[in-house]
Amino acid sequence: MMVYLMRHGIAEPFGCKPDPQRSLTAVGRARVQAQFEACQPLLAVQRIVHSPYLRAQQTAQIGAQVLTGTPLIVDGRLTPDDDPATALAVLEQYADLPTLYVTHNPLIGRLIGLLCEGSSRVVEPMETGMLAAIECNWPAAGMGTLAWKRAVPR
Repeated sequence: MMVYLMRHGIAEPFGCKPDPQRSLTAVGRARVQAQFEACQPLLAVQRIVHSPYLRAQQTAQIGAQVLTGTPLIVDGRLTPDDDPATALAVLEQYADLPTLYVTHNPLIGRLIGLLCEGSSRVVEPMETGMLAAIECNWPAAGMGTLAWKRAVPR
């Protein structure tokens, strides 16, 4: 199975609003759109699970449009400072169908480390809008292999 992970697009600067309410910028929206369009052939997903933070929700909504109506699910365990082990439980919960998870740093980098290296202390760098695919039999610590990672087209 493939587990798809995406960091949200470029958002408004820290401090302009409470962190959960920070929105994607116009450039962030455009780059997320370009990322989904470029990676559409690689994303065989049947749903998108995302953080409740506005920028992740907006990123997921763009994905649902490009991927023709893919259903969206909000999960409060995918916020920036959540425990990667808790996020891993989210991946296990939704392992029945190919799923894209839209979340944040530092969680996403630590989650990839947990999946691929067995430790959340190993952090995979993830730029805004970046997509990664982890190949695994089941989403569990140390059971994955990073299949590919794509930066946002510029």
